[in-house]
Amino acid sequence: MTAKNGRQPATERKTLLLTIPETAEELRVHRDTVYTYIADGLLNPVDLARPGSKVTCLRVPLDELKAFIASRPRVHAP
Repeated sequence: MTAKNGRQPATERKTLLLTIPETAEELRVHRDTVYTYIADGLLNPVDLARPGSKVTCLRVPLDELKAFIASRPRVHAP
């Protein structure tokens, strides 16, 4: 199955690290929501920027994304 952008979902690719927009796309949420999950400690990205850099290069490991999804409560129909 391909996403709107024509790419396969990350879970079907051999992608180890996802950008914030890719993570948002996988979760079907806005990228600001992903940043909120990170700020709240629910998602733990890695920063690939060089030490001392003033900019960040955040990536979300695919295993971290899968663990986040698994940790979310299941909703059961009444």
